This record gives sequence, C-alpha cells and structure tokens, in this order.
Amino acid sequence: LALGCLADKNDANKAKVAAEGGITAVLAAMSKHTDHAGVQVPSCRALGFLASIDDDNKAKIAAEGGITLVLAAMSKHTDHADVQEQGCRALGCLATENDDNKAKIAAEGGITLVLAAMSKHTDDAGVQEQGCLALGCLADKNDDNKAKIAAEGGITAVLAAMSKHTSHADVPKGGCLALGQLASINDDNKAKIAAEGGITAVLAAMSKHTDHA
Repeated sequence: LALGCLADKNDANKAKVAAEGGITAVLAAMSKHTDHAGVQVPSCRALGFLASIDDDNKAKIAAEGGITLVLAAMSKHTDHADVQEQGCRALGCLATENDDNKAKIAAEGGITLVLAAMSKHTDDAGVQEQGCLALGCLADKNDDNKAKIAAEGGITAVLAAMSKHTSHADVPKGGCLALGQLASINDDNKAKIAAEGGITAVLAAMSKHTDHA
C-alpha cells in the first residue's frame, strides 16, 4: 500500500521505487501470498500506479512476470471485488501505449478475466469503471484485441455497465472511452455498438453528466 501511494502521480518516486527494487518486492509478495486477497489488492494497485505513464516500469513489470501475477490474482479471487477492480486497473495501466503488453495480456487470458470480473460484479461501480478502462486500453490500436473483446461479449458488457451505473459519472466515462477505442477503424464493431444501443447510451451519458469533464 505504501509503495502505491508513494508512486501515485509522482514520477520521481515511481523511478526511485523501481530503481531500489520495489517492483521486484511487490511481485515477490504477490507470488508468496497468492491465497491472501489482502496482499493481492494493494499489490495490484501499486503495480497500476507504478506503470501509469511510465514506459520503463511497464516493461519491467511485464519482464518480471507482473502480468502473469495480476491475472493469477484475478483468477484465484473471483469473488473479491477489490482484487478484480485493482487487477483491471493494473492491466489497463500496463496496456496503455504498450503493444507488447497488450498482446501479452490478451494471450494470457486477460480479456476473458476482465469480462468475467465485469459479469460477476455488475453492482460494483469500481469494477465496472476499471473494467471498461482496461478494455479500452487493450483495444487501442490493436485490431486483434478489438475483435476478441467484441467476440467475447465486451461491447454488451460495456453497455450494460453504462446502463446500470448511469449516476456514477466515471463508469459512463470509462464506457465511452472503451466504445471509442473498440469502434476506431473497425466497421463490425461500429455496427454492433450502434445495433446494441451504444449511440443512445453515449448521448445519455453526455446529457446526464454535463458538468463532468
């Protein structure tokens, strides 16, 4: 928890934590305490903060097995909403603007796990928000992931999240991001989003949250 808080929105601390072995320490804790959700939650959160807008840390986390450990935590603790939320957060941060990580996450079952989290925890706004954001990051500039997300029901899941959590501004915001990335340069997804009511959902979000930037 301490490392995540120190790294959050602080580039110098992100670099220092990584340089002094912090990433390795977090991953070691996750590996040793796989059954302990209380370890997995702050560890996934720390990895997300360390990876956010830091290309070196994204690469280091992946190289040291971080993606595999995040997915293992999500797979093991399916009933624990906080593990799912922070796991999705970590995956989204690791995938952002990193083609290798996008491909690795998808290859290791990450898209399926994100969608499973969203399906199981429909009432949890945090899981829905981070799930939508993760899907958007995974879809960005990756044609294979766009197709896979759609094929596994991702468009339906995003629209369901937006419909259920209309009053929670960050969920529609994440949903709009995901829909935009899924639709970009993909005619099939554009048609599917429109057919399932996506245009209406986006306009409803914009109408309801006029004060939310």
